[in-house]
Amino acid sequence: MAQSPPENQDFLSKTVESVKDMEPPIRFIIVFFALLVFVFVSNALIPDEFVLLVYLLPFVGLLVYLIWEFQQWKVRESERRDAHLENKDVRDHELEKAKLEYEYKDRQDKRDYDLEKRKIAQESQQSPPDPAKKKETVADSRFAYLDWLKREVSQLSLQGVDPDATEDEAEGTLNLDQIYTALLTAEPESPEKEMSPERLGRPEKRISAVAQLNQHSRLVLLGDPGSGKSTFINFVAMCLTYEALDAKDKGLQLLTAPLPDDEGNDQEERQPWGHGTLIPLRIILRDFAARGLPDANKHATVDHLWRFVEAELAQDELSHCLTFLKAQFEAGKAILLLDGLDEVPEADKRRQQLKEVVDAFALKYPDCRIVVTSRTYAYQKQAWELQQFRATVLQPFSVGQIRRFVDGWYAYTAGRRNHPEGWAANRAQTLKDAILSQKNLYELAVRPLLLTLMASLHAWRRGELPSDRQELYEDSVDLLLNRWERRQRVWDGEKETEMQPSLVEWLKTDRTKVRDVLNKLAYEAHVEQGDREQTADIPQKKLLDELGALSNNPNFNPRQLEKYLRDRAGLIAARGDAVYTFPHRTFQEYLAACHFIYNVNSGYPDSVPQMARMAPNTWREVLLLAAAMEGANRVWNLVDALSNYTDDLNDEADLWGRQLAGQMLHETIDPQATLNLRNQRLRQRVQTGLERFMASPHMPATERAIAGASLAFLGETRLDVACVVPEMVEVPAGPFLMGSDKQKDSDAFDREMPQDEVALSTYKIGKYPVTNAQFAHFVADGGYENESYWTKAGWAEKEKQGWQEPRYREDARLNQANQPVVGVSWYESVAYCNWLKATTERDFRLPSEAMWAKAARGTQGLIYPWGDEWQPENLNWSGSNINWPSAVGIFPAGKSPYGAFDMCGNVLEWCSTVYEEYPFKERPYLAEIEAEGRRCLRGGAFDLNRRVQPRRVPVLRRFPASGATSSAFGLPNISPFLAPEFWVLFSVFFCFLKILPKNLFSVKIGPQ
Repeated sequence: MAQSPPENQDFLSKTVESVKDMEPPIRFIIVFFALLVFVFVSNALIPDEFVLLVYLLPFVGLLVYLIWEFQQWKVRESERRDAHLENKDVRDHELEKAKLEYEYKDRQDKRDYDLEKRKIAQESQQSPPDPAKKKETVADSRFAYLDWLKREVSQLSLQGVDPDATEDEAEGTLNLDQIYTALLTAEPESPEKEMSPERLGRPEKRISAVAQLNQHSRLVLLGDPGSGKSTFINFVAMCLTYEALDAKDKGLQLLTAPLPDDEGNDQEERQPWGHGTLIPLRIILRDFAARGLPDANKHATVDHLWRFVEAELAQDELSHCLTFLKAQFEAGKAILLLDGLDEVPEADKRRQQLKEVVDAFALKYPDCRIVVTSRTYAYQKQAWELQQFRATVLQPFSVGQIRRFVDGWYAYTAGRRNHPEGWAANRAQTLKDAILSQKNLYELAVRPLLLTLMASLHAWRRGELPSDRQELYEDSVDLLLNRWERRQRVWDGEKETEMQPSLVEWLKTDRTKVRDVLNKLAYEAHVEQGDREQTADIPQKKLLDELGALSNNPNFNPRQLEKYLRDRAGLIAARGDAVYTFPHRTFQEYLAACHFIYNVNSGYPDSVPQMARMAPNTWREVLLLAAAMEGANRVWNLVDALSNYTDDLNDEADLWGRQLAGQMLHETIDPQATLNLRNQRLRQRVQTGLERFMASPHMPATERAIAGASLAFLGETRLDVACVVPEMVEVPAGPFLMGSDKQKDSDAFDREMPQDEVALSTYKIGKYPVTNAQFAHFVADGGYENESYWTKAGWAEKEKQGWQEPRYREDARLNQANQPVVGVSWYESVAYCNWLKATTERDFRLPSEAMWAKAARGTQGLIYPWGDEWQPENLNWSGSNINWPSAVGIFPAGKSPYGAFDMCGNVLEWCSTVYEEYPFKERPYLAEIEAEGRRCLRGGAFDLNRRVQPRRVPVLRRFPASGATSSAFGLPNISPFLAPEFWVLFSVFFCFLKILPKNLFSVKIGPQ
């Protein structure tokens, strides 16, 4: 049989695709007239004895077409119902909001009525207040408050740059609106959007912090030290303040500015904001804890917060603004910004009191928005979690964000210092090239605080950058100290007078001793922050006493020293009446680490490990910075101090010791370096401890994920994970319930029903998902070059796409040895199984959907592998705040009845089954993998929400599965009933045939 030319085939396929994209009524008309033409032509050309066939074929064709339309309509209806179910929470929220608004209106009407009654009663005694005067008072309070807040939040304090850089500004600040770079969170743009074919295999788009604030009225913003939490709070306050002052270019227009793309340029869409102008109230929580909360044995209320606000405003003679602020919150036109939950002392129930205040405030002002910031690991404990608040984690800077920040920094710097045209672009490009070409610098630059320090050092110091975090901090501290204690001119109110000597010159001491005092003060402040009520502030008396003790100046006067310090900024600065502080907690932690290392009386190296074991959230950063200063050789002394306790590991402190030791080694040593016998034993001790830590469900999930990464770095020691051939668990023969029951599982999708009993023979399934290390053997053994491992379609697709390895093999966040392999298509998964089968002579294959479902849910159709109740601590999902695939096997409480791990959450898993509507139909494996059609993914993923976790997902085979929502294609292939318009058209067709002349179909072409 001759084959039609390729161009004809291409034309035909394009025509069919065009028809498929049409609206159903138009498509039906085209098919209808095509069949009608077929009848006319066939009746004329085909002999009379075949006339029945002439009529029968169009009817069969029409029936087949209608069945196809039947299926397509049901697909659309199923999608609509799924979307309807997905939006249920949104509708419930809107209904609840409408109810609250209605109740609020009732309360407001009653207040108006009561006020009117009082007004009438007082009319005979006094004249009513002048409305114009009242309006003027409110307007004045509004302007005064906003003008004050604008000054408080619109400047970014550098205090870490070269003195020449800020010679025109005493405090060393930059305009926040000029250099702010929008922050992203770990949450994907939308699970629904991610589960679509156009998103498959591409990097996940993340929701910005502004979008999160727009979406959630109660938000906790989590992040690592220096991730930009406080700057975000100030930026939001600044934009809303400028908007309220009608400075539109710095208001909502700036707040919703487009995010940067990978090149640092603006994307097309702006960030969302649908709440108009809100009046911001910013509160630094450590100040509130120190000066606003009641005694520890008393309950804290909203009144305590308002009294604190009034006291803060009174310092600038703005106490009259309190009435205006309260009115804005009562009207639902304000936002509360609470910065630094992790800086509030844990002792004396301060955090519990703070929780009481926040919960009460949220209840009293339901229509207002509230944002709280905290370090991630400080918020992990459930006792600190705020009710009804959505927690989200800030992402490290992307390449595009780094580029945007550096360009903005140099553009602003050039403008301030009148550099020639082209200087900013050239210097910015130099810094970007240095960061993006050196892995160690890039790993520092993803943290906004460190990128700011890098830019300041590069721009205004020497044009070169330190190679690690510890060196970066040391250079920054050197600059800060230089700024703080340098000589400076004194202003007497009219003119500059004589040059004031530096602190070292005035005290007649040396710089090293001053630095030692600051190291000690930082350490003591850090101790006090964790153990007693005080925050990380340094009382003026302590500072004066410590520095005064250094003085060799016979004319030393404490009052002169007090004035000297008050007028200076740098490594330490005045933060209120008789209180000093460091510019950022990270510097406090770094200086505390220096105190341990350089002070012979600090008890180092035993002291800081012991403190870290007992209070890891307080001393982790200090320990890690101390390890970085010690270097790869001497760090083993700290490891010994952390892990030289019992090997039983029954004590939680011992587990934390091994966990911190692993993290410390991960950040310090070269894993390929040769170790002596003592250090080899220490490494083995740490590896054993990491195993135990990962297997302890009571430890925070984020910490178990860090332990998994550390173990991968040091060398995976779990025998059932480190093996080349995946470990298997047996699933016995017998029937089981497949699918979902809506009465039992109200969240079930329609595509998971009906529930049916399926019988399977005995088989084995992987105990864990296939890891990067295991898949790497397939790559190294030439799996991508050997066509015999691939299906015919798979090999063609591999050649077309140029696949040579998993898509994320070079991504450090996704390529650790004990993580599940991600970025592989269904074709690659089949090839890997075929390679295993060929090299082991065991019958490996991808599991069918039925095999996967039984292994995950047991015989009774459990909703989750562990049972029918949702247990958020049993899996890696969007609420775990891990934000990446974790090492396999770190959720032991979430394993299935047969001992299979990660069957829910972490990564989606391929099945061999062609996606079809239930009930399930088993096919021979070889026929299954050669068949066309979408394939099933099961198991959920680390960035999917609760409802999507254990669900059924159809996916096109050619797209790489990232182990996350980017691998899913949520188009169910199930069939409700036929649409009414087709029944109408179908009836028209038969009516039309009925009225045609009987001899019409007997017309012939040519001679009779």
